[in-house]
Amino acid sequence: MERRDRERGAGSGGPGGGWDGGGDAARPRMRVPRFVAEWYHEAQAGGEVTVLERPRVTAGEEQGGGAAAVASAYDLSRLVDGYKLAARARNLSPNTIDIVVRSVGFLRDFLAGQGLSTDVWHIGKGEIIAFILDLQERHRYAGHPLTPAQDRNLSANAVNGYVRGVSAFFTWLATSRIIEVNPFDEVPIPRGEQKVIQVFSKEQLEQMLDAIETSTATGQRDHAMLLLLIDTGIRSGELRDLRLGDVDLEQRFLTVTGKGRVQRMVPFAHRAQDALWRYINFNRPEPALPRYDHVFLTEAGCPFSKDGLLRIVRKRGQKAGISGIRLSPHTFRHTMSVMYLKSGGPSQTLQGLLGHASAASTKRYVNMSGVDMAEIHERCSPADSLDLKSHSTGAKRRGRQPRREQ
Repeated sequence: MERRDRERGAGSGGPGGGWDGGGDAARPRMRVPRFVAEWYHEAQAGGEVTVLERPRVTAGEEQGGGAAAVASAYDLSRLVDGYKLAARARNLSPNTIDIVVRSVGFLRDFLAGQGLSTDVWHIGKGEIIAFILDLQERHRYAGHPLTPAQDRNLSANAVNGYVRGVSAFFTWLATSRIIEVNPFDEVPIPRGEQKVIQVFSKEQLEQMLDAIETSTATGQRDHAMLLLLIDTGIRSGELRDLRLGDVDLEQRFLTVTGKGRVQRMVPFAHRAQDALWRYINFNRPEPALPRYDHVFLTEAGCPFSKDGLLRIVRKRGQKAGISGIRLSPHTFRHTMSVMYLKSGGPSQTLQGLLGHASAASTKRYVNMSGVDMAEIHERCSPADSLDLKSHSTGAKRRGRQPRREQ
């Protein structure tokens, strides 16, 4: 069966043979297993939801291909469509849904390649562990249609992301009563790498911003974008999705729609205010379509893509001669967080500004960098605070004179 991954568009309806709500008759239909449709309508009606049982197959149905039809209903490639419906109903971001769908696709390809069943009722602890081991030994870009495979294996963070995606899918299967036992109840997710956060220095930020020719329309746009990134710490997608109605220039606030479509208010300061006002009033291109009310537009009047914004940051960084650090919008987010904390900003406020759901994501910025920790340790060193005899070595604490021998 050909999988249909396109959006179902506007209109109402429920899973089944397709979406029968209003709208364009030519709209693509998303096919999901019949038993998922029956469960969905039962749940919507408020009925009692029980664990779904596999339909029984008679001998006559098995001879006529009924067993294959039942098996395909529980196949990963069929059930992932049901997950997409549920994820959209929960307002999960398209990126989150895409990660889960791709991860499940990797699992299905692995199982099929090993001659194993892709029926979710036949996927247990052993199959999941074998999949994890395969990921850990897999070369980067292995099987990619365009990019040749590399000698290096997948990073620990990549493996962690794929396994978490599959885990989210099986959690949905279990909570939806499609399976009785979640194999991830007995399988720990491999840990990702805890890398030191790289941030721009103040000098690098000044070099990058000063190198922009603000006398041109594109220069004024790029200058405003980079100032807003460093002043607010918003994500790349949040900057690209920013609309004119989300900007309050007078009060200096942005209404930002973050992950899970959760909105938050993010302030910006006077320098970013001036740059935004100049860009919006004098240099913002004419939108290519009336619906393009995004703040930042390309020269053609279209919204920026993820790669488009990344290219601008790289271009501006390379032109300023900055190297040895990742040139990306997310580095601005890291830098803003570290500079905010170093200036005395409370971590609780930073959590709200960044749109973090938990404090755990914000705490990593407290470990700003090796240099910062060294500076703090020099000021607070317990050993250097001791008033020892001259046989001790090393630097004394600042402000304390070495003790003279009598």
